[in-house]
Amino acid sequence: ISVNQSAQGRSGIIQLASIPVCGGCGSAAMTALNALLDDPSHRRRGEDSVLAWWLRRPAAFSLDIIDKPALADVEALLDEAQSAKSGTVIDTNAFYALTLSANQSRAVVRDWLEIPLADAKASLARWFADHQCTRLSADGAHPAPLWHMAQATGRWDGSRYVPGSAVHDLEQQLLRCALRGAPPPASLAPRLLSRIRNDHRIDHPRATMLRLILTRPPFKEQIMPGLDETATDPAYVWGRVFATLESIQHRALPELNATIRDRY
Repeated sequence: ISVNQSAQGRSGIIQLASIPVCGGCGSAAMTALNALLDDPSHRRRGEDSVLAWWLRRPAAFSLDIIDKPALADVEALLDEAQSAKSGTVIDTNAFYALTLSANQSRAVVRDWLEIPLADAKASLARWFADHQCTRLSADGAHPAPLWHMAQATGRWDGSRYVPGSAVHDLEQQLLRCALRGAPPPASLAPRLLSRIRNDHRIDHPRATMLRLILTRPPFKEQIMPGLDETATDPAYVWGRVFATLESIQHRALPELNATIRDRY
């Protein structure tokens, strides 16, 4: 920590002399941080920041599940979180995460998290439970990579999301949702809906974000991850009928530019 003004430090002392830590401790802390930042298994690079994480004691845990959510790993995490609720699992380990960004030659602390490892796992379990949903190409509920969800807020050009068009800083905010159990930003819903209307496209990552928005405050609705064939609500049933009609239209006219969904 470097102090620029005398009012910011202790007894008017400025620059590095104001740091209340010995040289050996400071050197050890920076050496540890550099080691974490140099280890791909303990860092996550974002749009304009980097997150370094570690545990109090070594354990079988990795944040890679956020960006590479294999279904078997996610199901195991959800099962472990459920066991912890019933009191059958006791874990005294701790999880630490430090998010940094750069300002010229200095590092800026953007976020700091220090919680029990069990709480970190519980937050990740809620993250997957709140957003995963059915994919068109596979049965059952599936999670989406966090980076893909953030990218899906960008403009679709017919074959991919246009680089640089995604919502700025959304990846960092979604990461807070995953690690802290926080709700997504309030501006996400209108921006995402606007993008869906303009692109005439809703895919799996966009659907997962819509479900995340609706299942967390301020909405907190009970949104099913897949089709509820027993639902009798008129709007729900009419939506299914409409989707069936559009599917028939797609099969009859594969090259059609605008379907009934686009027109009505």
